[in-house]
Formats: sequence, C-alpha cells, structure tokens
Amino acid sequence: AQEAPLIRELLRRSKTLPGVSQVALGDRASIPLDHVRTVAPVILEGRDTPGGLPPSIERSTVTAGYFHLMGISLLGGRLFNDSDDEKAPPVVVINESFAQTYFPNENPIGKRLKLFSPTLPWDTIVGVVANARTESLAEVAAPHIYANLFTLTAKDLAIFLRGRLDRSAIPVEVRRQGQAVNPEPPVFGAQPLNEGLSGSLSERRFSLVMFALFAVT
Repeated sequence: AQEAPLIRELLRRSKTLPGVSQVALGDRASIPLDHVRTVAPVILEGRDTPGGLPPSIERSTVTAGYFHLMGISLLGGRLFNDSDDEKAPPVVVINESFAQTYFPNENPIGKRLKLFSPTLPWDTIVGVVANARTESLAEVAAPHIYANLFTLTAKDLAIFLRGRLDRSAIPVEVRRQGQAVNPEPPVFGAQPLNEGLSGSLSERRFSLVMFALFAVT
C-alpha cells in the first residue's frame, strides 16, 4: 500500500522520542475508551450467513506493537510481525469472544474470513488475544477483529506511546515529527490513557499517551 512508507517512518521517528519505550499505530477505533466503534460485515469461509446477511463485527486496525503496548495477552497462535507487510497475504487477529462465538468447538487459527466485501481477498486468522474492554470498563467484550494497518489502511490514525514520558514536552515532539513526515495533515489530541480511566484504578508505573493523527490518503 502507498501508505506503508508513511507508517514505517512514523513508527521509526516515534521510537526516537525521549522516554519512549513502546510505539504502535492504530485507527480511531483502536483508541481505548474513545467511544468510537467501527464495524465491518464479515464473511466466514465455508459458513452460511443466516438470511444472506453477514454479521457486522467490531474491527480495529493496528500495527504489530499494539497488543504488547496495551497489555492484551496472546492466547493462541501469533501476533502481527514484521513479515506481515503490504506485500504479504493479509492476516487478522481475533479476540477470545470472537473465537468462542464463531468457532466454539474448533481451533480458529488458519481459518479465513473476508471483511467488507466478498470480492476482497481472504484474511487468515493467525492469532487469538484476550478480550479487552476498550469501549467501556463495565461492558462485556464483544467479538472483535484486529486487522493489520499495513494491509487495511485507515482514514485517521492514532499514535500510541508508552514509557517514562514528559507530558508537557512529548506532544510538541510528536507534532514536530509527524509534520516532518507529512506537513499537511494536523496532529492533535494528546491524552494520557489514565485520564480516561476510573479513579478507582491505581496509577501505573508507565504512562501511555495517545495522539489523534491525520487522514491517511
């Protein structure tokens, strides 16, 4: 995809920022507690769809480092890696709820599905991760698919940073690096994750800062 060099450069530059230990990119739907959901019709290979309509499943698009950065555990298979680039066959990771709902008595690893349209290539399921309550701490996790940002592009991006960060300086640095990659789109919306969490949750050793980024076209 033509956006792949941009994504790689954003990841590379973000890793050089002071105090940063982990970096990931994702779409708007991947931002925890942002109350923005993206759903996609999903066709499962070899499965009939009742009424002829495929189910609509929550979907996020992320880079490989997202799961470790967010503390989402791998339960089976593997996560995205560097070989899952724009030239490789498309792969997806599903959450435990998706596996239990659509593959209750079988191993989902290696199964295939299509997002959005039957004319698109098959995506192969390579991993199952733990459920993450990204929309509400009170809600039970719904079936969720994580697509690879290198093979399924996003209109809007978010940069996720974890580390011992200077909250006053890091937004300026991220904005500077983002505009060095592409000066036209805006970089805005820096927010520590723990500001969106319940006050009853204990403070973490590391801070996590998110930045809403620009349209990738």
